[in-house]
Amino acid sequence: MRHFLGICAVFCLAGAAGLFGLGEKTLVVGGKAGWGAVETFDNITELARLRPAPVLAISSARRERGDKLDLYLSFDEGDISRFKDGAGRYRLAANSDIHVAGPKWARRGAGAALFSGVSTVSYHNRLKNTAPLVISPAHSSALLAPGRAIGDFSIEFFLFPNNVSGGEEIINWQATLKSSARNISQTIVCAIAKNRLAWTFDNFWVSPDNKNTKKIEFTSNSPLALKAWSHHLVRFDSQTGLLEYFVDGVPEAALYTSANGKEGGEVYTPVAGERGALLIGSDFTGLIDEFIIAEAFSEIGSVSRYLENGGRDDRRDGGRIETKPLNLGGLNSAVKKIDVSGGRVKLRVGVPDNQHETNGAFHFADAAQMQFFVRAANSPSELGAKEWRTFKSGEEIFSLSGPFVQLAAAFYPSGDLEASPYLEEIKIEYTELGAPVPPVNVVAVARDGAVDLSWKERQQGNTAGYLVYYGTKAGDYFCEDAGLGASPVDVGKATRLHLDNLKNGTLYFFAIAAYDELGAGHAGEFSREASARPLGMIE
Repeated sequence: MRHFLGICAVFCLAGAAGLFGLGEKTLVVGGKAGWGAVETFDNITELARLRPAPVLAISSARRERGDKLDLYLSFDEGDISRFKDGAGRYRLAANSDIHVAGPKWARRGAGAALFSGVSTVSYHNRLKNTAPLVISPAHSSALLAPGRAIGDFSIEFFLFPNNVSGGEEIINWQATLKSSARNISQTIVCAIAKNRLAWTFDNFWVSPDNKNTKKIEFTSNSPLALKAWSHHLVRFDSQTGLLEYFVDGVPEAALYTSANGKEGGEVYTPVAGERGALLIGSDFTGLIDEFIIAEAFSEIGSVSRYLENGGRDDRRDGGRIETKPLNLGGLNSAVKKIDVSGGRVKLRVGVPDNQHETNGAFHFADAAQMQFFVRAANSPSELGAKEWRTFKSGEEIFSLSGPFVQLAAAFYPSGDLEASPYLEEIKIEYTELGAPVPPVNVVAVARDGAVDLSWKERQQGNTAGYLVYYGTKAGDYFCEDAGLGASPVDVGKATRLHLDNLKNGTLYFFAIAAYDELGAGHAGEFSREASARPLGMIE
């Protein structure tokens, strides 16, 4: 029974490593064993269907931008019914004209919005706020809340058009603006026209005295790339009235919202109309990802997959993982080699560019790279004080021992920030020096109400102490008779013991197990059994 409980305890501590014993062992993290042994994921995500089992790669999902973020649609939720505004200021309504595209099609993160173009939307039902995706202000803090005076703002998104013939709308804001004389229709329309993206802001910019409005229109100079991702950013500076449009970080239009359309004139500023709704993707065929409205004049940064805009969330440092403490099962266990499999992936739309490796340096031609670290200690609590050691996959490791090890891996994107390395599996090969061997020459001598025990320590092994087991049946060492307490009795490094307060006439059976520096909970096998019967008047 004691053997069974001991084996169960080792199994629970080992986790993915399996049962431990003497000799060479292998512990696996990742692959078919999964990533449950990983404790820290810093900007790292799982990718499925790239290899037979999920792999780890740098996350391309966007981070929050704090209180300047007004609307954030990542489309990563996996189902249109779960689409939500990450900033919590708007409510969404999606219909069957919008679908979910998975990670292979997404520009960033785990998904994108796929618009079928088979829309029942017409001019009349648009006035009723019907579209594949309808976004309505749900909080007074929303930038487009009714009557809100708007300062700096930015609108940005990634676009993947399936055709560029024209007439397809990306954005259509419909609201009613209350003026001093009458209520007027307010619109913002971003639509494909003649192979370009055209923007129209009608009755959106209002004069300081609230008496006049200004219509502003502009179109990109560059044609839209068919069936390819492009990044679009419109930003407004309320102090100067500068309105700019960028495509893939390149300026396409710049103008001023002043009365005379020039710098230094009286600046017209935006005011949100009432009963407004933002209609997304009417009659559009293609993909939209990472749709963002920010209450800021957003900086121009990289629009690549693995880097945030503006440098505040710069991801040139990639990502990192750290495992939990991994139990190798013995005080003097020693890591001999760590094999890593993985590769590098560039998520081109629909078809990943996958370069797979087993071992090697994991430093690819486009500068995508992984670096690996390991440390070991006698207990999990000691690991944090140990220095990380770098290792190269497949090479022998020297002087790394201890029952607990921890692994880490750093991920760095390619030079163009479009490819990520990925981690498939880690195999730790190690040797384990198991629990110490039992003593020999165990002798039990009967006394009056007592038994004297002695034994001899073996020269080999790593013995730190002994446990003396006793009982009244052979092989069954569960007894509480002795004055020193219930079985087993921890005698430390002693090699003899006097057990008193035993019952005369009762035959007792004894076995001794050695334990190592991990303590009594890490005892080895039993010694040869000895027995003795205490009797009165024995000299």
